[in-house]
Amino acid sequence: MSFSLPVLAPFFGNSSPSAADPNEPQSLPDFILPTADGGDMRLSERAASYSTIVLIFHRGYDCTGCRAQLAELQSGYNDLRIEGAEVLAIGLDDQLNTQRLAQQLNVRFPMLVDATGVVASSYGLRQALETDFTSAILILNGDLQLLATRLATSTDQTLPVEAIVDAIREANGTGNAGGTAS
Repeated sequence: MSFSLPVLAPFFGNSSPSAADPNEPQSLPDFILPTADGGDMRLSERAASYSTIVLIFHRGYDCTGCRAQLAELQSGYNDLRIEGAEVLAIGLDDQLNTQRLAQQLNVRFPMLVDATGVVASSYGLRQALETDFTSAILILNGDLQLLATRLATSTDQTLPVEAIVDAIREANGTGNAGGTAS
């Protein structure tokens, strides 16, 4: 699956997780990360409660492109939840800045802290986020299998929630019902 939008680009390199058969879903690694509010979250435990997980890796507090993408996800959060999806934002920033960003954008989805970049590295994203892209969006099922093409956005581009909803619908076999719900 791929989106026909210019804002998207593939990003896994050779060191990232890969499936032996490109037609088979890729299983991605589980992780535990601190949350902006001081707790901890395990991806697999959160994923067990949802049909789909939208992971957004982003640079952090000082990144204007990241802010725009996170604001876009917040504005369409209800539409994503209607599709059975949960959004998890993973920032390459410290806990204080992650908490400030969550408060300033008034996000309702979990904001996670990957200050050392260990999770971004295990997903093959750290270098791309530090050099080429402001954010990277992955769509996973509850078994942590990648459902959509690995995508990234550059500084002046934002992936619309409608494209993410369409990707979720396509991955779940429900097709495109003409956009997002209100």
